[in-house]
Amino acid sequence: MKGMFSYDADVAFAAFMKIYPTMKEKKLNYLYFRPITFLKGKWNDQQKKELIDLSLKLSPKMENIVLQNGLKYFADEIKKF
Repeated sequence: MKGMFSYDADVAFAAFMKIYPTMKEKKLNYLYFRPITFLKGKWNDQQKKELIDLSLKLSPKMENIVLQNGLKYFADEIKKF
């Protein structure tokens, strides 16, 4: 939260990469997309690449098909940030 509200992509990125891979699907469903989108325009190219990789890595682990597809689609959208 601190990284988001201070618009510090580096702080937020470190937290996201630590928390998201271990987050339960139910929470990931509503806590993944908005924070990443909130910092749109702040991510550097390496961070974007890693967020794309994370989205694609998480997708097949989801039981909910809508979330699976949402993560794949979101990976494509991150490229445009």
